[in-house]
Amino acid sequence: MVWFQEFLLHQTDDMVLITEYRIPCPYTLADYRLGQRYSNAKTCKESTKGKDGIEILETKPYTDPVTGEEGIYTLKIYHLGGYLSDWVRKLMPESALQLREECWDLPSHVKTVLKNPFMGEKFELKIETRQIENDDGKQENALNITDAKLLSKRKVEVLDIATDELSDKKYVKPEEDPKHFKSTKHELGPLAPGWSNTTKPMTWCYKLVTLKAKIALLQNKAEEYAMGMERDIFLRFHKQMFIWIDEWLGLPLEEIIECEKKFEQEMKERLEKEDETKKGGKKDKKKEEDGKDEV
Repeated sequence: MVWFQEFLLHQTDDMVLITEYRIPCPYTLADYRLGQRYSNAKTCKESTKGKDGIEILETKPYTDPVTGEEGIYTLKIYHLGGYLSDWVRKLMPESALQLREECWDLPSHVKTVLKNPFMGEKFELKIETRQIENDDGKQENALNITDAKLLSKRKVEVLDIATDELSDKKYVKPEEDPKHFKSTKHELGPLAPGWSNTTKPMTWCYKLVTLKAKIALLQNKAEEYAMGMERDIFLRFHKQMFIWIDEWLGLPLEEIIECEKKFEQEMKERLEKEDETKKGGKKDKKKEEDGKDEV
């Protein structure tokens, strides 16, 4: 399988894809940030099943060296093996089945960088995020792109949590449809077509996704797969954030932090349990092989 791995890493000319997603959200900016923290933690927990999911390696306070703004730094590993076909997993080394994510989360700006240990500097996915309250979603350059060439290549897509559908239909769930959900605690929902033109308060989330790749296999499918995947992640996340509103809206920050700790501990226990099961399976297999040798 070495030939396939060498082909995958065959370097080509630089390719940069850049898309800006704009997402209207029916909350104040302060509530959006709380909901984002809660929903991000819950999403990570629900994505961690068996050997696949998200491993949080580090979470610590962060201070921007230029502005002095205070925020949070996190380092995560996404284990992706279970999301791929068996034949793909057999072709690829373990390091190719992971994504390493670093995130610098500041109140004014969030920067997330994802890399793959196997591909090294040949692959980088960067996501920059801003949320703007009382906005109309028409900021021309909300993420302050200074490179004129990149700005000219940028595509813009508005994502509506009520009317837009996920591309990957296996994640489409009737119970996660904001068109049919009504909060039992707050005067929100269902969201009808055109809701973002009349709803107040309103915060718009701007997400700029930049993909840099120098890999032959990705050259033809990068836009279709990587950008499509990010689109679905953003859309589903914000749909779920709205559906879970009765779980988080109104909670003080201290309770949100406790939820984060609880979800993180549950993720850790799931991964540790899978690791123990895997080790136990190897021991049983070795005993079986030793028994055959004795016979």
